[in-house]
Amino acid sequence: MDVVGFLMFLFNAPTCGTHCLADVAPLVKLSPLATVSEGKAISLTKLHRYNLMAPPRSSSEARPAQAAWEFKWDVPNVGSVELKITYQVNVAVDVSKLETWRPDAESVLEMRYSASGGGLKFVISVSNRNFEGEVPLAPGSEAGPVEYDILPFTKLKLYFSVKVFAETNAEGAVPKTFNNPVPATATFTPRSNVAITTTFYIAPTIRAEVTVFNKVVFQREFVLERKPGAALSLRINRVILMSNCDTWSMLTRGDPPYDPPRELALINGTRCVLVRNLGMSSTPTGYELKAEYRNINASSCPVFVGGVLPGDVDGDGLFEDFNGNGVLDFSDVVLFFRYFDSQEVQQCRQLYDFNKNGKLDLNDVIQLFRRVGS
Repeated sequence: MDVVGFLMFLFNAPTCGTHCLADVAPLVKLSPLATVSEGKAISLTKLHRYNLMAPPRSSSEARPAQAAWEFKWDVPNVGSVELKITYQVNVAVDVSKLETWRPDAESVLEMRYSASGGGLKFVISVSNRNFEGEVPLAPGSEAGPVEYDILPFTKLKLYFSVKVFAETNAEGAVPKTFNNPVPATATFTPRSNVAITTTFYIAPTIRAEVTVFNKVVFQREFVLERKPGAALSLRINRVILMSNCDTWSMLTRGDPPYDPPRELALINGTRCVLVRNLGMSSTPTGYELKAEYRNINASSCPVFVGGVLPGDVDGDGLFEDFNGNGVLDFSDVVLFFRYFDSQEVQQCRQLYDFNKNGKLDLNDVIQLFRRVGS
């Protein structure tokens, strides 16, 4: 295509707005937010899209937490009573985001702990006789009385209640620990990569009552030792901790990321804006993504044009990459022409002076066209 034909194309190109780039911009692919592996650990995959204002939520699948106890006590004129119980409940953790980039208020992780269902099985042994039973028992509720005639004119009544606690250790976050009965909500602020382990503990309480001829001869409450029922582990990845705006790299396992974050906030409060995506390469353990950033206050240019920050692909100080794909191609010329009269381009005209005549004119569009494929 000659220059005349190119200009004819530009003047007839559709002007459907900022995001009319279906033919020139690659689609960003999304991976699943989380997968649940065999055993107790939750394996979190990489989240490809970085939407810090409205982060996605991810829920772990509910899994059973179970613990068992065995104890005995003596009742006057009855003898020894032995009780074996097993309690099982389904537990889950809901996480507000899988990945965070800013060590500030926007990075706060919210974790919601829940338990559903719940049932208690028991075996009573007294005077060489066994009694078995099962009662539904949700965390925080009570069940009973359950009554048995253990001897002539002698009844045993049992009342059950249970609490489930979520105990979280969050390495790399503030606060570091959390321990509350479920349902519960906890918030953590990451200070580095965060490794989170939550253990669900079960704590039953048994109240026993023995009556002879309907007269209470024994009554006692047993608060049993809480025991771990299930452990869930997850990792919240890669809070940015650079000390200055420079080349940034990220290592990830599993599916590769497609976009570096457009903007970063450093631990010291400095805000960095994306200048250039340096691309992605494979490593023995996954992928590495590199991008170049600058201090957002160091210069007012470049600014976003059509939702994309133009990049300098060859380091000559001129910004020719208008679609943000890291290379110069024909769509960059189309976008330059489309936004030529925009305030974003005009206020940074020195970055787009491709004919180097000290001003911005349509000849700069032609010069950028000539660069394509050269």
